[in-house]
Amino acid sequence: MLFFPFAVVVLIVMILAIIFHARGHKAAACAAIFRHLELITRLNLPLPVALQLAAQTERGAVRRVLFRCGQMTQLGLPLAEALRRAYPRCPGTALSALVVAERANTIPAMLSEWAPRLERHFTHRQFNLTARFGYSLGTWLCFLLILLGVSHFVWPKFATISSDFGVPVSDVATDILKSPFEWEMPRTWTGLAFRIAILSTLVIFFVLLRWMRFRFRRRRSEKVSQMDQFLDWFAWTLSPARSMTRAIAWSQVLPSIRLAAAAGFPLNDAVFQSAQLDVNVQLRRQLAQWAEHMQLGQSPVAAAGTARLPDMLVRWLAAGARDGTFDASLLHAERYYQALADRRSNLLLQILWPVVMFVLACLTGLMLHSILQALVAVIEHTMQWIE
Repeated sequence: MLFFPFAVVVLIVMILAIIFHARGHKAAACAAIFRHLELITRLNLPLPVALQLAAQTERGAVRRVLFRCGQMTQLGLPLAEALRRAYPRCPGTALSALVVAERANTIPAMLSEWAPRLERHFTHRQFNLTARFGYSLGTWLCFLLILLGVSHFVWPKFATISSDFGVPVSDVATDILKSPFEWEMPRTWTGLAFRIAILSTLVIFFVLLRWMRFRFRRRRSEKVSQMDQFLDWFAWTLSPARSMTRAIAWSQVLPSIRLAAAAGFPLNDAVFQSAQLDVNVQLRRQLAQWAEHMQLGQSPVAAAGTARLPDMLVRWLAAGARDGTFDASLLHAERYYQALADRRSNLLLQILWPVVMFVLACLTGLMLHSILQALVAVIEHTMQWIE
């Protein structure tokens, strides 16, 4: 009778592993598409013909996207709109960066920046992170389903034996083995900690799934849900990974500002266009404030200080304004934040993986200890009754 629940567990784990790896390969397809677009625009080839020729060298989703982009550009659609229609699952940040570059007439420079960035992003390290997240989620799901199976099939037997034959079962085992989703308050501190651990990990996985939805599905930059706004505020302000979040966001925004300014756009217009990128909502608000203060007549450095931009970035802007090397200052800041984002993400990965395994091992060991404790109590009571 217990074979069916365990078979369901194995099936769910297999489905989750396939989904995560399939999403990873779909995201990697974006890097190939942007590399083709970068080569075509750099060589100044006609888009419709070049895209259809490039589609003949690819297979699967990349082939379909390139072929549809070629057809839509031949009908007169802009490149960004053609890519949006042909590739609805394109990452929102990359697509919004292409839209901003199209407005600023810096598509070749933008693609030369983003094509290698996407290739680096979806390398073995990204697949490794996806595999670890999928493995952690699958392991946690196995533990949760086993716990539900124990609380549904095993614990009622212990409860019946305990009530009928007076077998003493500790309060800790009672709190651990009964259903974790009951509203009854645990009677011990260990049971309370066990319940909090389960509920907190469920909340963490819910937040991670929302983050995965944002990363793998295009989110409209004009309309952001209240949940995504709250998650962006939490990631920017209170999250332990806020340093990584800010570094990633700035490394995505600064190239658009630098390329638009290099193309001859006023800095306030370049900053305002970068505020349309599909990045953290808090950063987009700071960029909008920076552009508004510059439009009111403040200098870029003073406006950046008023908008509460990072102190290091303000100092780099001041040095660039003083020496006349504004573009070099933005490039230096962009490289700094990119390196900082890589360091922070690697550090977070190295910390989270052992923590997740340690928590799962503790919860599993506590559940097994409770089962053995209840079994020992039944055996001891039976031996005493026989004697």
